[in-house]
Amino acid sequence: ISSSRHSDKVVIGVDAAASEFYELDKTYRSNFSGENNGFSQQVSGDALKDFYKSLVRDYNVASIEEPFDKDDCESYSKLTTEIGERLQIVGDEFLVTDPKRIEHAIKEKTCNTLLIK
Repeated sequence: ISSSRHSDKVVIGVDAAASEFYELDKTYRSNFSGENNGFSQQVSGDALKDFYKSLVRDYNVASIEEPFDKDDCESYSKLTTEIGERLQIVGDEFLVTDPKRIEHAIKEKTCNTLLIK
């Protein structure tokens, strides 16, 4: 982006859709190596949070949608507390436009952006 001289016009957003790779044992199964070799690893919410933090640091990501499973409030809260002032943390499936879940998100500071469909 910077080599194209569009840094002032373009930002990066990620729709992680983390609910799609959340396992029953409360880990996330993913391939962080970037290789399509069939290898995947299970990581904790904390490890996934650290991965997102590295994306924000290294690639100036401005928005992450659904960074964790809809029931992983602890990881949402940690990410929002640690870097929520620097980017949008979008609660899509996490909030599902449900007033009770939205109220909980505000109280617990689990995300800072609401996607209304």
